[in-house]
Amino acid sequence: MKRLYILLLAVALTGLGRAFGQSFTVSPGDTFTYSGTLNTITDSHEDNGYFVYTSSASNVIYWRLLAYNMDSLWQMSFCDPYQCYYFTSGSAANFQTHHATIDSGSNLLRFGVSPSCSADSGNMVVLTWLISDSAASAKTLYFSASYTGSCLSAIQNVTTPQLSVYPNPVNSLLTVDGLNNMKNVKITVFDILGNIAIEKYVSQPAPMASLNTGSLQQGVYFVTIDSEGARVLTKRIQKLD
Repeated sequence: MKRLYILLLAVALTGLGRAFGQSFTVSPGDTFTYSGTLNTITDSHEDNGYFVYTSSASNVIYWRLLAYNMDSLWQMSFCDPYQCYYFTSGSAANFQTHHATIDSGSNLLRFGVSPSCSADSGNMVVLTWLISDSAASAKTLYFSASYTGSCLSAIQNVTTPQLSVYPNPVNSLLTVDGLNNMKNVKITVFDILGNIAIEKYVSQPAPMASLNTGSLQQGVYFVTIDSEGARVLTKRIQKLD
């Protein structure tokens, strides 16, 4: 009799697993690809898909990055229904597990890439699963992107010998050194879409200035320094977690 109970329980769990597995799909499919030509620093691309969940009760989807291959200047992203996460080459935080609640119906997912004027190819592999049935519902998603060409009107690194911006990569505090003898200095930090993230005016005389970068998201940014309305430096930096 005990063996019969065990057998019935196993059959019931198998049926439950199949039910959960069938109720969770990815649309339009598990593979996303993109190829493009570089034009400006703001080049980026996003591919949208959906977690399709047909059960009436809400559930929790878990996901994590399994593998990636990207240029050191690239930033790639994955968005669950509630939040976007950004990945850069070599970040220790890349392989953390994340989760989000999904309801019945289509729940948006999104892959993204920002090449930062670096022509190359890259890919990401993301594993997703429902917490209620991790084995039967596991889905592996694949995203690949490639860029050719060059940024004809992109921001390029322009430096003057006396100026330095450090550390790079940066975490919480960025220092700009060598501002001696410069007047009406403005330091601006842009994200890869060209949005101003930090803007600071420096009172003279001051040989250096510090910028608090702790609130910036991980990724690639550009620092510009203007003196009396003229651009004297443009520098690409990387922000760490």
